[in-house]
Amino acid sequence: MKKNLFTKFIVVIFLITSFPNISSTIANAGWFDKKIRISKCYDVKDYSSYKDLLKKRVTGNPWTAEIDLKENTVVVTVPTTSRVIMSKADINVKTDRFIRTYPDDPFGFIRLFDLENNTVTTAEEGKKEQSIMKCKFK
Repeated sequence: MKKNLFTKFIVVIFLITSFPNISSTIANAGWFDKKIRISKCYDVKDYSSYKDLLKKRVTGNPWTAEIDLKENTVVVTVPTTSRVIMSKADINVKTDRFIRTYPDDPFGFIRLFDLENNTVTTAEEGKKEQSIMKCKFK
């Protein structure tokens, strides 16, 4: 009986001392502990869906992006017929809903990722014109 009570006491002490570690792990679970992959993007002004883009597109390939929230970076990949162009930008602002980048190299694009609506707004630094793309976020 005493041995069983002692074992229960040790288990309770272990759980109490481990609780802060468990709670911080649970609190940090979410967008900010993983990578987000963006693909199948289409411009909402020109196409009604990604399938529509594939039907009407004559040249070029859709771009993809990977947001690394631990490293605070976004890498955009644009495959062309002759090569693959990759640009990297640091994250300027991130919230539960939005991620905004500094201008990327070499193009100078600023991107705003809307995680709730699965859209990417792209604007060239210093210009007012912008494009809004609907994408698949994973």
